[in-house]
Amino acid sequence: MMNDQILIYPYDLQFTPILRHRDLFKANGSFTLCSPPGWGLTDKDASYSDGGPSLDTKVLSNFEELLTFSDTVWFTESENKIAFNEFLYFKIQQAIKESKNIICTIDLNEKITDIKDACNKRNVHFEYNLTSFNLSNIEKQIELSYKLGNHKLCRFNTPIVFVAGLTEKLHKFEIQLVLRELLQKMGYKVSQIGSRNFCEMLGFHSFPRFMYSNSVSESTKVLLFNNYVKKIELEEAPDIILIGIPGGIMPLYDDAASGFGILAFEISQAVVPDFTVFSVPFEDQLDKDYFRKISRLLKYRFGLDVSCFNIANKQVDWVQVDQEGKESYCKVHQDLIEKKIKDLNKDMEYQSYFNILNPDDALKMSTILIDTLCKYAEVQSI
Repeated sequence: MMNDQILIYPYDLQFTPILRHRDLFKANGSFTLCSPPGWGLTDKDASYSDGGPSLDTKVLSNFEELLTFSDTVWFTESENKIAFNEFLYFKIQQAIKESKNIICTIDLNEKITDIKDACNKRNVHFEYNLTSFNLSNIEKQIELSYKLGNHKLCRFNTPIVFVAGLTEKLHKFEIQLVLRELLQKMGYKVSQIGSRNFCEMLGFHSFPRFMYSNSVSESTKVLLFNNYVKKIELEEAPDIILIGIPGGIMPLYDDAASGFGILAFEISQAVVPDFTVFSVPFEDQLDKDYFRKISRLLKYRFGLDVSCFNIANKQVDWVQVDQEGKESYCKVHQDLIEKKIKDLNKDMEYQSYFNILNPDDALKMSTILIDTLCKYAEVQSI
């Protein structure tokens, strides 16, 4: 698939970070984007999904026509919900009948065997990158080590960076990919655990499956995650370890959204970061007092010192949250974000507030990260 024409379906905001950092993708193929009619993306530039800089790629909607000109179809997660059995499964079958290679980063449930068999019959490549399905060698080694009696927390010699957010869908994955790309360009060797379930396709580790298991106790998860990160440190000898924390730290409503910050708490008990990027949604009333309160919450609930904040170009739609009981956001124009960030950074010695979709801010964030870690190293050496 190195030079394939890869059809992305269904395209929306969830895939945009990969599109912005396609150089991280292992294959060299070109992407064609297909979004279902009615999602509001047809014939628009792909950047319309996240409100960031132009990507010079138009989103199309005729799946059948685009399938003809494609070598591979990547069925990907989407922010907009789409019925699998009634819709997506039919599209997968259609692509296999046309002898197209298949990549799936969506949950195939009980259909996995049928899809694998159909691909084998057509002699087409099938790749299923999903943490819930694939257990990495490192995970297997860590679980075995724990069963053999290794119940100790390890210390780390490598600087560790956390990327976390107040809630879901606040450009955390974009931050993770931006930092990876820029740090690698600076010449640093980066090991990484991403907050998505297909990160191996981008050259790093997905969030480990055992952290989602109901059969593993919460205290055991802390030990396993600590040992998982240590194993990566020992095997890969990186300069920096980046860890993206799935979910948020609190729910927007009285349901299990964001997991009530349980994952964030467990990770913060397993690993102490040297630098933390924390993303929040935009609000008109955002001021330094708000960020002081957030910093105190993170300090005393999770033991985290926030190094810098990202302000996402999303505002919580509280009307929808109250009416439907689920997370809902409105997109905010970049100019409002830039103005807010400029006001917050005014009179500050160092920039602390960023917009990751602004390339200048992304570069500044990565530079400040390195400067901060270098200062820590100087203090430790003294």
